[in-house]
Amino acid sequence: MTAAVPVNGGFARAGDCDQAKWIDALTMPAIVVPKSTPQLPSQFVQRGVGKRSLVVALSRSTTKRVVSAIVGDLGPATEIGEAIVAMNRALNGLPSTEQPKHRQDAIDRFQAGRSAVVVFPGTQSVMARPITATRVAEAGDDVLMKFGGAEKLYRCIRQEVDPMF
Repeated sequence: MTAAVPVNGGFARAGDCDQAKWIDALTMPAIVVPKSTPQLPSQFVQRGVGKRSLVVALSRSTTKRVVSAIVGDLGPATEIGEAIVAMNRALNGLPSTEQPKHRQDAIDRFQAGRSAVVVFPGTQSVMARPITATRVAEAGDDVLMKFGGAEKLYRCIRQEVDPMF
């Protein structure tokens, strides 16, 4: 379960077992960002990042995989939380039909390596419902093109953060 729901009125659906109530971790790329606590205010939240904010993740692989996603939840206050199965699958270049067979398979094949994650703040970057993988991909492509494209972002990361990326 994530704290974000994909459709208007999703929180009003009865019970936590209704999978249509939650963002589907097997089909919707999403990550968890740090929540704010009184002792540890979140830089993400302070800068206007919340549930359904747009995210673009870039793999460190030679194939340069770019994945559009959303913030699916606010989690540990001290670190960026997990990327869910769909996001890791895409970053690892696995087909969208590929599913983890069991816990160890999820660990072995569905945990992405070191990646760059760009989270877009502000209300203009919050996806409106209904949330679908197609709409998230289109919004991510749009925001990336407005930035100047994936290659420009890779260059910025190499120049400003990690020359080996």
